[in-house]
Amino acid sequence: FIDLPYDISLKNKQDKKLQILSEKKIYSEEFSKISATSNQMNRIIKIADLIAPRNVPVIIQGETGTGKEVLARAIHNASPRKNKPFIAVNCGAISSGLIDSELFGHKKGSFTGADQDRCGHFESAHGGTLFLDELGELPLDAQVKLLRVLQQKEIVRLGESKSRKIDVRVIAATHRDLMKMVRLGSFREDLFYRLAIGIIHLPSLRERGDDIAHIATSLMTTINNELKDSNFIEKNLSPNALNFIQQQTWHGNVRELYNTLLRAAIWNPDLNILDEEKI
Repeated sequence: FIDLPYDISLKNKQDKKLQILSEKKIYSEEFSKISATSNQMNRIIKIADLIAPRNVPVIIQGETGTGKEVLARAIHNASPRKNKPFIAVNCGAISSGLIDSELFGHKKGSFTGADQDRCGHFESAHGGTLFLDELGELPLDAQVKLLRVLQQKEIVRLGESKSRKIDVRVIAATHRDLMKMVRLGSFREDLFYRLAIGIIHLPSLRERGDDIAHIATSLMTTINNELKDSNFIEKNLSPNALNFIQQQTWHGNVRELYNTLLRAAIWNPDLNILDEEKI
């Protein structure tokens, strides 16, 4: 028997999956809105398409603004749970004192301000998918409770003793290096193993050279639709503008690109956004 670090063994498994997928030329239409011109993104979408119909948890890793929630929604929509709820929760935005109530719900009178019974996000997502964004921000005590829920498939509302069965698929996302956090003791190893049935690494926008022009064009279409009114002139990106966009680093990734194009669309009165001076 040979002990291998988990990330190495996982990489070998993922390589085998890619061999299985090598002859597959297309993927489910639910992923068609994700720009995947580059070979790297095509491989990622194929992996996501392979995972989607299986009722297993997934971890999506990538920098902020790379589109982790977009991919999570596509996985949900390509799964048998597509007609059930998709509940997105930003773990980093929940104060430590409210984590139990937010995730698992509470009974009226269980704490000051609990003036009525409330179901948590797990119950709201029953039958569907719970997207836990910024999973790495959860404190250790909350990680213990989350692990128990995933193992037992039941929750207990704060202030109650009765357990409630739940059927939820968890897709987690983080910009943090969870393996490094496990080594440092800030993320539970058993929770990582429980969630890491499928791991998808989303590349940064600057690593997706072949996709950038297509993403920018798609975002401009979205912006034109959002700003459409009697006074707004729809905008087009010229080849020079697209070339300039491809040369930038985009540290804020797709989110930064969207905000930049939105400003350009609002500030420029002309039909065409011609060059870098107008972006």
